[in-house]
Amino acid sequence: MSTNKLATLAVTIGTAFVGAVRAGAAATLHVPGDFATIQACIDAAVSDVDECVVAPGTYHETINFLGKAITVRSSGGRDVTTIDATGLNGSVVTCASGEGPDTVLDGFTITGGTGTDVGGSTYGGGMHNDHSSPTIADCIFIRNSAWYGAGGGMYNNGGSPTVTNCTFSLNGATTGNGGGMYNYYSSATVVNCVFSGNMTTSAGGGMLNDHSAAAVANCTFTGNNAYAGGGISNIGGSPTVTNCRFNTNVAADGNGGGMFNFDSSPTVIDCAFVENKATFGGGMYNHTAFSTGIHSSSFTK
Repeated sequence: MSTNKLATLAVTIGTAFVGAVRAGAAATLHVPGDFATIQACIDAAVSDVDECVVAPGTYHETINFLGKAITVRSSGGRDVTTIDATGLNGSVVTCASGEGPDTVLDGFTITGGTGTDVGGSTYGGGMHNDHSSPTIADCIFIRNSAWYGAGGGMYNNGGSPTVTNCTFSLNGATTGNGGGMYNYYSSATVVNCVFSGNMTTSAGGGMLNDHSAAAVANCTFTGNNAYAGGGISNIGGSPTVTNCRFNTNVAADGNGGGMFNFDSSPTVIDCAFVENKATFGGGMYNHTAFSTGIHSSSFTK
């Protein structure tokens, strides 16, 4: 065998060996230490093996998990680590490849997103989850928007995402629905979250559950605004809302300042409705709602 062929063979064997070792050994990849952008880190990460750890700073980009079961987390927390998509015309974060619970986003401020374009409307300004079930923890979704679509802060189409200890603030769905979050045929679990100052010109200032079996617990809805359901709108489906507080939400010239139920059978347990405003049903308005289970909840002007 010639010298050149031997050299080529040695390089091929060496590359294969390194690849095999790399595939089996967990690695912590650093941004910007190892990669200049978060997306570059995701592209390089091995699913079910690696994690991307992001240093404090502002990262002007959009990211897509590409179906990978990896953790993307900040080292300094959400108050000092921002993903800003201003001017990029898209969702800040996307999970649209069947991601499951082992796909984790942890500890970021998400801002500047305008959503994913679907037929001229945009969905999920801050985060767009399409038939995916990622885990989102300790994040702030602020000043994201959707236009003629849904989910200014987050859009969940199907799937069962888990959202814990997050804040949705000042997000909007212009001529759309679900200023803070929109759950469409989704079994989202939303726990220990705050929805404040979100708005839409239609339904669900803080959240809209559309034929959804969402489980919402220990959350606060404050100062959200919509035509129907300033805090939450439930259209069809059977969501469960437990130990939540609805305070100073408004359904301007419409119904259900705190909550609006239409053809829906929600279960509402241990919730407080305080100083919400609407033309009809300041605390809650039920329109052709059925089997509405309201347990141990209070309504105060």
